[in-house]
Amino acid sequence: MARLIRWFAENHPPTVRVMLHNHGGGRECCYSIATTSFADLLAEVGGYSIAGDFLRRPLSQLHKEYVLTAPWDAYLTTGGVYNGRGGVSLGAGIAPGEARTTLAAMLKAQGLDMLAPVRAGRAYALWHGFNETPLHCLALEAMAGWLHPAARGIFDPAEGLRSVNQRFAAIPAEGTYWTQL
Repeated sequence: MARLIRWFAENHPPTVRVMLHNHGGGRECCYSIATTSFADLLAEVGGYSIAGDFLRRPLSQLHKEYVLTAPWDAYLTTGGVYNGRGGVSLGAGIAPGEARTTLAAMLKAQGLDMLAPVRAGRAYALWHGFNETPLHCLALEAMAGWLHPAARGIFDPAEGLRSVNQRFAAIPAEGTYWTQL
């Protein structure tokens, strides 16, 4: 966390506008987080949830028209173990290919695959459980690299997960906890 805080304080990257989708594919498009939870994590790494422009409470549904017309630079959804129910599969026991495939399928099913940031490969997914565990530092590292090219290679969530598993975990976290197109 200290390295992340220091890097952002020293580099001042531009704020990235993000379409933050809560449990993408688990419901009709597009439930979003405007404040707290993942919106606060996103703000830690120079991101801004576009839901903050519109929603008057922390979590609610955005109109699809808003999602399709609002300016944003990157797409980020949360996912979990949906067992084929249409959401983005992430978490323990999920293979990397399954995570990527379910992200792409959900974006297509919800009509979001045609949007410029998604077509440009700026579509990402994080395990929803990161907002309930100290492992959220891994989510911050992943988001920092996704949102800010200068941060890629500086922060490595995969190395962080290996370290946690070796040093602290009685039962290692094995699976896919983040993915991107």
